[in-house]
Amino acid sequence: MKRSTPLLLALVALLVPQAFALSPPWWQRADEIKTVLKADPSLEVTTNAANSTNVVVTVNLSSGTATKAQALADLLAPYGIVKFSGGSVAVKVTKDNEVFVPQALPSDATAAFNLAKTAMAGNTLFVRGVTVKVPMFPTTYYLLCQVKGVQYYNDDLSQFSGMATELASSAMSKVYGITAMAISGNSGVLATSNQESYKMMRSTPLLLALVALLVPQAFALSPPWWDRADEIKTVLKADPSLEVTTNAPNSTDVVVTVNLSSGTAAKAQALADLLAPYGNVKFSGGSVAVKVTKDNEVFVPQALPTDATAAFNLAKTAMAGNTLFVRGVTVKVPMFPTTYYLLCQVKGVQYYADDLSQFSGMATELASSAMSKVYGITAMAINGNSGVLATSNQVCPQSGCP
Repeated sequence: MKRSTPLLLALVALLVPQAFALSPPWWQRADEIKTVLKADPSLEVTTNAANSTNVVVTVNLSSGTATKAQALADLLAPYGIVKFSGGSVAVKVTKDNEVFVPQALPSDATAAFNLAKTAMAGNTLFVRGVTVKVPMFPTTYYLLCQVKGVQYYNDDLSQFSGMATELASSAMSKVYGITAMAISGNSGVLATSNQESYKMMRSTPLLLALVALLVPQAFALSPPWWDRADEIKTVLKADPSLEVTTNAPNSTDVVVTVNLSSGTAAKAQALADLLAPYGNVKFSGGSVAVKVTKDNEVFVPQALPTDATAAFNLAKTAMAGNTLFVRGVTVKVPMFPTTYYLLCQVKGVQYYADDLSQFSGMATELASSAMSKVYGITAMAINGNSGVLATSNQVCPQSGCP
């Protein structure tokens, strides 16, 4: 879904410098709302005019109860009915030709949780609601979402084809008003989180809470070198040609060994070079290090290229075979530096981090973000006359991201 071609985007940005954000915020917000709500097959979502100054998103509940329609009207209002300088977006909820007027939102966590479950029911991005009760702690109400990305068009010149991409949990939290309600107090805590993709806990939820109670500074229970090692392992294990192991998962000095079981020495060297910036780090109290091997040979990291083309080719060599990586794309526009995109799957990656703010302590981020860090793209920060190097997201079909 494109309002502008890449060439047009570049030319307009050149002629009108302030137009790097080509879509006004009311278009962007309307597109995000439509994308999230269209994941609910019981909703018919339309707009008065896609490029209007005052966009009205009509959400018709074609099958479902009046209770759900009212819940939608209530929860969609904070994010969906907004005036900007120069335009606006408004969400109108209907059922059987009746327009539902938003009511005041609850401040009690239990009531807000039940209202959210009613509104989200049937949305394929929503998995289930979970209540976590721990003695001496406020009850936490989690609205668990699919570990995947949602994508909508917003003329974003920093992203391939102008697509904005975010985790479903983040988009759901905004669109369904969870962020706006900000319920966190004695009545409980309400939050969207991510469905756990696997069970791997260093601590049980009860133990997490008890340790946090007894040792206040322990809310970040995992030291940063454990978290980083887990993130690196998660990303690299998506490449079936790599055998990824650690000396000891809970060591003070974690060594992540990456053995290339099938592939060329050029790939092993590219991995050693690119994994070093994020993978070889000393923290206060511990460290993480990445060691790349092939056929019992240890590959020593070499200096990284500063030229965009060379860095792009090195990254493609290292990422080849990783199922999170889709392909490399070169975008050339007259009078602009060439942009080299490393396109990733529109999905989340998840690893355990003892994160007390997330269900089951799981950290979740978009594949493109994790790949950029682990493979050294973020650290290289190549953006100059030789070109721009960035990870981005594969463009989803109109039917949505897989």
